[in-house]
Amino acid sequence: MGFKKLLKPRVIAWAATTVVLVGVLIAANYVCNNVISSLLDATVFGGKRPIIDKDAEGIPFEQDFATKAEAFENGNKVTEEICEEGMVLLKNEIMLFLLRKTPKLPSLVVTPSN
Repeated sequence: MGFKKLLKPRVIAWAATTVVLVGVLIAANYVCNNVISSLLDATVFGGKRPIIDKDAEGIPFEQDFATKAEAFENGNKVTEEICEEGMVLLKNEIMLFLLRKTPKLPSLVVTPSN
């Protein structure tokens, strides 16, 4: 009687769904553990460095900095230069911004209380 229950269409559908989901999870686990982790190791965590082949055609990869600290320091300098070049002081010569020449200060009268 127990074997006949296993051959019902509902049980077969659940078993097939379970097999497919387990296969997808195994594939996702493989991708995360091998492909993505090696990519993160090489880029974010400073793991493996690219192989530099002097005999290869084209422009070979050359490192500008020996350490991450030097690269980070240079990145900060470049960012600061970009910010300095991008800042502009605006002149309101043709009253485009509708600003008063002398700012209106709120009038506040303080009287001594007796």
